[in-house]
Amino acid sequence: MTSLAAKHFQKYSAAAETSEAENGIDPKRTNYELLLGKLALDRKRLKQIKSVEKKIETKSEIVSDYDDYLNGVIQSDAGIEDIVLTTLMLWNIDAGNFDRATELAEYAIVHGLAMPPHIERATVNVYVEEMVDQLLKLSPDELQAHGEIIKTVMQHKEDSDQMDQVSAKAHKLAGIFAHNTDPEKALEHYKRAVELNPNIGLKTTVTKMEKSLKEKPEAEKASEDDPKKT
Repeated sequence: MTSLAAKHFQKYSAAAETSEAENGIDPKRTNYELLLGKLALDRKRLKQIKSVEKKIETKSEIVSDYDDYLNGVIQSDAGIEDIVLTTLMLWNIDAGNFDRATELAEYAIVHGLAMPPHIERATVNVYVEEMVDQLLKLSPDELQAHGEIIKTVMQHKEDSDQMDQVSAKAHKLAGIFAHNTDPEKALEHYKRAVELNPNIGLKTTVTKMEKSLKEKPEAEKASEDDPKKT
């Protein structure tokens, strides 16, 4: 871990070394090492919170503490392994900071960064699955503000090896997003979701949409053939 921290410091110095020795912080430690220590303390704090809602609130408060460091890492574009960055990607997803999480994910995925050791999944898999789960908690109206994020999630889904259940949820998400604006496209996503996971709960929706879309052109044709319209 020390070698990684040294590389961070030598390559781009994401932030200056602290000199707050009066608070028990060793001024000789690099900023990355200090943030690893803070990360451990924050994880411990989160584990002690039983309420999921409270955990999310706490993460929302915590994530901004790391912003200066993360901005430095992204600007440097060095691509060094960084469990602070990948952890904060996940915490920003949980906190609903989807744009920030995606910015961190794009950096991590491009550079092939791994998640922390206790998370065995690939970073792209974590990003897609966790983002889909959080976005599916939003209402259809709320989802409309996240079109670009959904597009990015779907692209990473296509470019990576995801479990069928995850891909099914991603297609469900895309279908909900397109439901009112492009029902034909939404139906395609719903049908693909059902193919990947028959138990995803969309069979009735697919049946109703197929019937509705079939009746629509027939109604339009009948209107055009109505002599009263000429």
